[in-house]
Amino acid sequence: MHVYYLNGANVVITMAGHNSLGQVLQLREKSLVVPRSGPSAEQQMRARLFGERGHANVIYPWELSPKKMAGN
Repeated sequence: MHVYYLNGANVVITMAGHNSLGQVLQLREKSLVVPRSGPSAEQQMRARLFGERGHANVIYPWELSPKKMAGN
């Protein structure tokens, strides 16, 4: 992900990879994180921590829907 592409974004939607979330922190933009469901729980744990600290809104794969992504 090239950070300069995202500078004008209203919201960033990303998975919870280490580099992706590092760039979310760098941008300080509103973000929606959808962690990968497997094969390990690494992304889910990272997304939960980011959400708890207020760095991102998190939607888990089993909750994913257009309505949920719109914040309803």
